[in-house]
Amino acid sequence: MVAPAQLGPEAIDSLGAAIYRGWITPEIESREYGRFVVFDVVSRDHEIADSDLEASDRLASRRPEGVFWGTRVGRNAAYQVRRGHNRQ
Repeated sequence: MVAPAQLGPEAIDSLGAAIYRGWITPEIESREYGRFVVFDVVSRDHEIADSDLEASDRLASRRPEGVFWGTRVGRNAAYQVRRGHNRQ
C-alpha cells in the first residue's frame, strides 16, 4: 500500500485514472452516467453521488485520512469550461 504522504498530484491523478479504468464497466457507465465518482486512491474505496461534494463528504466520513480523486462517470472531465456571453 502506498503511504498518502508520498503521493504528489501527478501520482494521485495517475492512480485515480487507473482505478477508474479498472472499475468502470458498460453496465456501471450506463447506470451512473453523468454522476460523480470519488475514489480514495490508497484504499480504492469509492462513493457515487449527483454532486462531487456529496460523494467526497460521504467518502470522507469513512476515510477521513483518504487521498481523493474524482471524475464524472462516462465523461472526459468532471467540469466544462465555457466562455460567458457578452452582456450589453
